[in-house]
Amino acid sequence: MGEFQDGLSDQAIINASGRTWQQWFDELKQKGFNHKSEEEIVNTLESEYFLDKDWAVDISRTFSDAFDINKAGVKKQDFEISVRKTFPYPLESVVFHAKSWFQHENRAIETKFNTKSICCEWKTDHSNVEVHFLSKGKSKTQMVVQHDHLSSSMDAEIMRNFWKENISSIVEAL
Repeated sequence: MGEFQDGLSDQAIINASGRTWQQWFDELKQKGFNHKSEEEIVNTLESEYFLDKDWAVDISRTFSDAFDINKAGVKKQDFEISVRKTFPYPLESVVFHAKSWFQHENRAIETKFNTKSICCEWKTDHSNVEVHFLSKGKSKTQMVVQHDHLSSSMDAEIMRNFWKENISSIVEAL
C-alpha cells in the first residue's frame, strides 16, 4: 500500500506499531471499526493495542478517511464545488500571487505548493481545497479552485459564493 497519512510510509507505521497500514486496515475492518467513530477507534488503539495517542490518532484518521467515516462513525456524504477564472497574466505571476494570498489570508492549514497547484486543508471545517493553474499562452492563465469534502449542500453553496467573490482578489495585486 505504500503511503497514506501525510506521507507516512509502511516502514514508519511498522516502526511505531509493528504493523503495516494494510494490516491495520484489515484488523480494524475485521473488528467492525468501519462503523465506529474516530474517537472510539483512538480509545481502543490506546487501551487495547497500547499505542501512544499520536499514532492512535494517525491510524484512526487514516482508516476513517479511507472508509469515509466522520467523527461520529457515520458514512460521510461529501459535497464539492469548482470555480474557474482565466486571468490575463502569465502562469508564474498568477501562481505567485495565489501562494501569497493563501499564506497571507491564514485560512488554510497544511498548505502544499508546487508550480501548478496548491493543496490545503481549510481551517474552519477541515475540507479540502485544491487550486490548479493552467497556462493558456504566454500571458493567460486559468485558475480552477476545487473545494471538496464539504458537509452539506448549504456549505457547498456558501463556499461557491465565497470563491466566486474572492477568486479575482487572489491576483488583484498584479
